[in-house]
Amino acid sequence: MTTTNPNEAYYRSLKALAGIIKRTKMPRYSLSGICQLISQCDAKYDTRAQKQVLNWQSKKLSATLDYPWLSAFKYHVQLLLLDEIKAAAELAESGADSRLDEYGSCKCRFARAYLLPCRHVIYGFEHLGEIEEPDWPTFVELFDELGFDVYVTRALVEVEDEERPPARDVEAKHVTNEALDLVRTRFYEVVELSESLNEEARDRLLKRWEQEVIKMARDLTGASVAEWMKREDQVICF
Repeated sequence: MTTTNPNEAYYRSLKALAGIIKRTKMPRYSLSGICQLISQCDAKYDTRAQKQVLNWQSKKLSATLDYPWLSAFKYHVQLLLLDEIKAAAELAESGADSRLDEYGSCKCRFARAYLLPCRHVIYGFEHLGEIEEPDWPTFVELFDELGFDVYVTRALVEVEDEERPPARDVEAKHVTNEALDLVRTRFYEVVELSESLNEEARDRLLKRWEQEVIKMARDLTGASVAEWMKREDQVICF
């Protein structure tokens, strides 16, 4: 986990149930009342979890009409395979090689991670006809009893990884998320401080925060990407 958003979402739900609104008088609760509020909030999250369990068991994607074999899988597995089906169609449009080994199998990251036919396998049998259709019932049985817990029982094995460039964009995304979390945390600190001030001082403090956040955002997004790359203080691409 690289973000505290789930915790903050729970906190916002709890405040909404308690009727805690900014710039209003804080409501008073007894200890038993606080426990009841937390119990109500937890019940909402439990209901959401039960809905996800029901979706896992019974929900079907519309894509199962075009790919009947997809309907045998649980809903969340359908979502995984649907992405691979779409990727296989893109491979067909580009006319790429299937990248399958001599046994008609693949060792790409998706195949190793989820133990399911990947885009290359689907591309090989659906579009190229290089291999026979996978034995779908065998793959379905993986999830019949354990669901996604099937992956917990897998042992760690050493697999020779295919050559690929480092995922630099993923690293940059993590850094961006961490920076945004720092800004969000500072915002909550400023809001908490503002609640102890009079109305004039609170307005002045929050206005300053808004100005600085807008300035920071405009420095990054106020120009096009091409203009940002050609800024005078630093040459980014050459």
